[in-house]
This record gives sequence, structure tokens and C-alpha cells, in this order.
Amino acid sequence: MAGCDSGNGNNPSHKHQWGEWVETRAPTCTVQGEETRYCALDPSHKETRSIPIDEDAHSWGTWKVSTPATETEEGEETRTCTRDATHTETRPVAINPAAHDWGEWIPTTAPTCTEDGNGNQVCSYNEAHIQSGVIPKLGHDYQNYTTTTDPTCTTAGIDTGTCTRDQVTTTRTGAAALGHDSGAWHTTLEPDCTTAGSKQLRCTRDNAVLNTETIIALGHDYQNWIQTTAPTCTAAGVETGTCPRDQATTTRAVDALGHDFQNWTETTAPTCIAAGTETGTCTRDGSTSTRPVAINPNAHNYQWVTIAPSYIEAGADKERCSRCADENGNVRNTVPSLLITTTQQWTTALSQLNGKTGNYTLTISGNIAVTGSLGNNNTFGTTIWDSSLTVTLKGSGKLSLSSNGSIIRVGANQTLIIDSANLILEGRSSNSTSLVYVSDSTAKLELRNGTISGNTNRNNGGGISFSAGAYGGGVYVGSGTFTMSGGTISGNTASALMAYTGGTGGTATACGGGVYVGSGTFTMSGGTISGNTTLASVAFISYYSFSYGGGVYVGSGTFTMSGGTISGNTANTLNPDASVYGGGVYVRAGTFIKEIGGTIYGSDGGGNKNAASSRGSAVFIDANSVKSRETTAGIGVTLDSTKDGTAGGWD
Repeated sequence: MAGCDSGNGNNPSHKHQWGEWVETRAPTCTVQGEETRYCALDPSHKETRSIPIDEDAHSWGTWKVSTPATETEEGEETRTCTRDATHTETRPVAINPAAHDWGEWIPTTAPTCTEDGNGNQVCSYNEAHIQSGVIPKLGHDYQNYTTTTDPTCTTAGIDTGTCTRDQVTTTRTGAAALGHDSGAWHTTLEPDCTTAGSKQLRCTRDNAVLNTETIIALGHDYQNWIQTTAPTCTAAGVETGTCPRDQATTTRAVDALGHDFQNWTETTAPTCIAAGTETGTCTRDGSTSTRPVAINPNAHNYQWVTIAPSYIEAGADKERCSRCADENGNVRNTVPSLLITTTQQWTTALSQLNGKTGNYTLTISGNIAVTGSLGNNNTFGTTIWDSSLTVTLKGSGKLSLSSNGSIIRVGANQTLIIDSANLILEGRSSNSTSLVYVSDSTAKLELRNGTISGNTNRNNGGGISFSAGAYGGGVYVGSGTFTMSGGTISGNTASALMAYTGGTGGTATACGGGVYVGSGTFTMSGGTISGNTTLASVAFISYYSFSYGGGVYVGSGTFTMSGGTISGNTANTLNPDASVYGGGVYVRAGTFIKEIGGTIYGSDGGGNKNAASSRGSAVFIDANSVKSRETTAGIGVTLDSTKDGTAGGWD
């Protein structure tokens, strides 16, 4: 194989052996042509070159006459290249002996509107060429049209015109029909009370009927009603009316009068449980009727009965209604409620109070051992949510605990009032809770007279990382209300003792030796809180002890004092580095309002002084609390002037 002078990168180079040039696109008068040749060794190798425009390579259209031939001169026709309209060719068209140019007719007999005429025409190319023929009739030339018939509602008008040459006339359609013009309705038959009438809508121009409608009958117009039958109490009457148009009559009912009962007289008296009756007489026909008389809640049938006294209620002779058992009548021979002198009688009284509402008094006589209430076991049972129970303790003697628990636990919707100077509620020297416990936000305690004393609420902790807490030795008020206007709370202790048993840390917290107030309210206007103690102690140095409020501890609640005495109470600990605050009162995060009246003794109160080894022998108020003292600082509070603000007095 001979080598080419170029390759395509895949085949070895070779020298082209070109063939002959072959026209692949013919040139035209406007576009160059093209010719191509191929390599004999590899047909994929080719060369192309242009063929110049061929001025004679036109694509001619058809010949069209541009100048017609006459009988004396040649004409001309032209054709145009379809590719380029600027390329044209012309050629002559031979003389046409028959191509005359005839002039106007020269009449020999003139035509009329209706008759043809005759005449001659002379060729403009050669006057010797003359032809004769018929001159067509002219036809009428109608002008000057005028209206000869006006249009109507339904018919178009007519116009007439006259020929300008022979005065012959013709007609044509003129103005369009007018159409009907509807006017007013015309009554053709008057209606009466019972028969319908009719009416027509007519054209204002030709009176043509355009529409017909019915006029409804008028109906009777009854008037001048006259009563023809009078009504009674039970029967309807009749009245008659007359139509003024046709004198027809009709009747209608008149309502019965109904009875007019008057002079009502009681025939059966009402009672406290049953309605009575009364009878009335009709003023027209003498008939009678009865109607009920409302129950009279005061119409009792009282009978004397003897009510025996119980442990919660007094006995008496009472008037009791035999119908409804009402006992609000007269009372005589009143007998006091039974004295409670034994444990069994106390238990019986409590069972009688369970589920009761209202006010009851328990009268104590002598010394009675009482079983403590623990957990959620309220002493007076359950009182329904929409009612209330009030129990007042009176008498003389002592209620003392025979087992751990609260001597009285006041539940929801219940109020306990302690109101006898010689009545003592005595706790235990080692108890597990407060002596009097107010367990609910709706529970209330009032101490007017009497003594709450001798109770130690002890919580002894131990073990690894264990804590001990005791809250309220005498009274515990979680979220309820405690009002103290007299009486004594004394000799009570809240004791938290941690015994070391190998633990690595813990706390002992004692709060409120006399009274503990959580989120509730304590108002003191009289009485004495004295000789109460908080005691917190741990047996190992890594444990912490806190002793708060020997007399009163207030958490987040409110304590308002306007009278009474808080004295001789102690916040105590067995550990030298313990936190001991508020010998008389400690307020952690609540509100303390000290009004004018009442005394809280500080460290200079002699035998009456309250004591706290760290701060606030009389009162300690935490920074998170709200405090209020009337008029001047310390009024009603005896302070140690050398320690006020540090270890004594009001801090």
C-alpha cells in the first residue's frame, strides 16, 4: 500500500489518490454549485469545491402578455426567473388582425327604455374597419321616489319613483311596519263578589287586542256584624255580617266567655307537706271550681316528744311535727348533752359525728385515754364537700393519748373549737406526730380556752445518708387556718435526732415546738405559747442539725399577732456548730405581721425569755419572707439590746 501524507490517528498514513470531480450540486443564477472528489484508497476521505454562479441557469416561469398585439402592431410577453425576480426575458407577440379597438356606438335607430336600437362602431386602429349591431335597450331610470302609502302597525309603507326618460312609474317597499304600541288596560267585564271579570291590553294606533287577563272575583266584604246568638260561659255565640255589594250574609263564632270565678273560699287548709284547696263561684252561671293552695311550711302539727340527750347533743321536750318531723317548735325541760367520762363514750361520740353536718358540743368530764389518729384517719370522720361540721370541746379534765397519733385530726370542711379553761389535751413524751393536726385547706382550729401540752413529736433517723425531720410538737397547720384567742400551748417538743450508724452525711431538722404553720394561716390575738422546744441533734460531725422556731415556725404561710404572749420557748441543739434560729418565732418564706398588742420576749425577758443560740432569740425572719412591725421597730417584742441583730431579739 502506498502511504498517504495524513492519517486519522487510527489507520496508517497514506497519500490520497483522488478521483475525478463530480458535480454534487448544480449552480443556479443565484447560488453557487458544488463538486466533490473521493480518495480511491479510503472513500471516507473527500474534498469539495464551489462551482461559480451560472448567470444563464434560470428557472423561468410562464410567459405572460405585457403588451397586447393589435391589428397593426406587435405585442409583447414577458417571463420571470422564479429564483430572482430581477431576471426577466421578453419576446414579441405577432400582429392580431382581429384585435380591433371599437369605439362608441353610432346609432342608426336609437334605443329606448324598453326597445333595442341599431348602430355602427369604427375601429380606432383603422377607420376603414366598421361593424354594425344592436344597441341594447336602456332600461328605466327611476328617480324622485316619494311615499305614496304610509306604514301601519303590521304593514310596511310604499314609495313610488318616475323614470326620467319616459315618465313610467314604479313602486318599492318604504318605511318598515311600526309595530303595536301597547297602551292601557281596558276592563271588558267587571268582577263581582263571586264572579271573575276580564280586561284587555289594546294598541293605541289600531286598537288591536294585545293581551287578555282575568280579574279575580272581589270576594265578599262582610261588615256591620250583629250578634245573633249570645255566648255563655261554656258555649260560643254567633254573629252575622252583611256584604255591602250584594247583600250576602255570613256568620262567625264568638268565643265562649269562660267562667268568672270569684269569692274563693278555703275548703281544705294546706299543711307543711300537702297543698290545700279553695273553691270559687262563677258570677254568671253559679258553677264552682277548685284550685290548690300552696303548701304552708309553717302549718305544722306539733306534738310534744322527749328527745334523749346524747354525747353530742342536748336532750329536751320538743314540739315535733307529726307530718314532717320538724323540731323548730317550742322546747322545754332542756337536758344537757351527756358527759363524756370514759374512752368508750369518747369513741361513741366520734362515731355519732361521722357524716354529720352542723354544730355539736362534746363535754369532757375527768381524765380520758384517747387512741391517736394516724395517716388520713380524721377524728370526726368525713364531712361532705358542700357542707360543714363544727365541733366544740368543753368541760373539765384531760384527754390524753394512749397511743401514737394526733389526739384530734381535723379534716376537710371541719372546724374544731377548744373552749374550756379547765380542759387539757395532753400528748405523749414520745409521739410520731403533732398533738392537734389540721389536715386540709378547708379545715379550721380555734383555741379559745384550754391547754395543748405535753407532746413530743419525735423523729429519730439513722443509717447511711439518712435524714430526720420533726414538724410541730403541739399544733400542725399544713394549709388550713388556726385562730388563737386564748388558752395555752406549752411543754411541747419537735425533736429530730440522728443516731450515727456508719453513714457519710445527713441532716436533722426540727421546726415549730409549739406551732408549725406550712402554707396555712395562723392568727393570734390572745393566749400563751410558752415552754415549747425544738431539738435537733446528730451523732457525727459530718451531719448537720437545724433547729427553727421553738414557739412558732412559719413556712410559706402567714402569721399575724395582735395579742397574747410568746415566752420561754427554746430553739435548741446538742451540736455546738448547729443552725439554731428563732427561739420565739421563725419565719422561713412567709409573712409575719406584728400588730400593736401581744408580747414576744427576747433574751432579756428574764424567766420569760425565748432562746436561740444562733440568731433571733425572740424572732428570726429569713430574707425571703415579708415582715411588718407597727409604728416602731421591736414594739411588743422584748429584745436584748446587746444582741439584737445577732444572737438575740429580732433578727
